[in-house]
Amino acid sequence: MRWRAAVITVSDSRARGETTHDPSGDLIVSRLAELPADSTTRRLILLNLFAFFALLLTQVASPDGAGKSIGLFGFSPGVFLHGWLWQPFTYSFIHVGIIGTLFELLSLWFLAGFLEGLHSSSWVTGLYAASVLGTAVAATAI
Repeated sequence: MRWRAAVITVSDSRARGETTHDPSGDLIVSRLAELPADSTTRRLILLNLFAFFALLLTQVASPDGAGKSIGLFGFSPGVFLHGWLWQPFTYSFIHVGIIGTLFELLSLWFLAGFLEGLHSSSWVTGLYAASVLGTAVAATAI
């Protein structure tokens, strides 16, 4: 019963434009449905979807072309160290399977949407870039 009362309170305060914070941590309200069209989360998801479908169309048109695209834009530490410096920036947009892509984008939607509600869009962009580049550095070091 306490949860239902909290939800009603949160939705009432949202209707008035107030921000709500539950200090006990029992209720976490995510504003995923309220993301504006210019949010970083929405842009990242759309960019990832565009890259997925572009790779899918490339695979349908030419299976060899899709393999070359994955080799060109995916991350391989060996070729990165030999001058392919764009790979740490592009590998995060290479998605091979539909199920993996859906779970990745769902995770991105939940986490980035939540963090964008707490911080700014530029903070989420910086976090995404630092995560992608940090993973590439770790893969190169290993």
